[in-house]
Amino acid sequence: MHRFISFLLLVGTVSACVRSLPSPSSPTASTQPQPISNSPSSWILSPGSEPLPYTSAITALVTFQSDSGTLQDTVTAQATFALTLTKISGSASFTAKIETFTTRTGNRIASPSQRADLPIQFTGRFDGHSLSLSSAVRQEKSISIDCTDPAFAAVSLVQHALLFLPTQLVKDMTWQDSLSANGCSGPIPIISSINRSYRVVDEVEYHGRSALLLEKSERSISSGEGSQDQHRISTGS
Repeated sequence: MHRFISFLLLVGTVSACVRSLPSPSSPTASTQPQPISNSPSSWILSPGSEPLPYTSAITALVTFQSDSGTLQDTVTAQATFALTLTKISGSASFTAKIETFTTRTGNRIASPSQRADLPIQFTGRFDGHSLSLSSAVRQEKSISIDCTDPAFAAVSLVQHALLFLPTQLVKDMTWQDSLSANGCSGPIPIISSINRSYRVVDEVEYHGRSALLLEKSERSISSGEGSQDQHRISTGS
């Protein structure tokens, strides 16, 4: 038995570094998705054309090497945004509008001195295994895609929320995908290679709506080079 279901997906990340959830109009932190009894074992997705609201967060562990030893600290970035994804015969285009973006740091890393000028909207395309940005707009004016603009630090959060799914899903079904994407790590342009694995968990109830719960594990490698305060900087993770 198949069930047609709206394109609402909850994604729980196994690696605990990235978490992207479609957000209801009034999200409640304590709300947990509940399994639906007697749910079918397969589903056919019926993607909608309306933008879906998301909250996405990434926590990075930063390691410092010095003569006195090794120190660690964390940086957590969180964004809320609306995302529209359109599939076209093996490729896909997307539009994202970032509404809020915050960064929290530990004791050893200074907080960003500049605040992101939001909202900002950008479009991009996924073709094969490559993800690219094509344009950006702020206050109805086109702007250049520039990593020195703090708003573009939120781009990587949107990239992690982009899912390219089979039309039909079966309970406990697994699959993998990979992509290469350009983004920003602070003011430094980076290229990320991302490998992701998925498992279909079950159909659940989430704020009064039926949704599919997916389990995702992700591994990414990033590298880039740029300048900051007249210093040349290379980064890798």
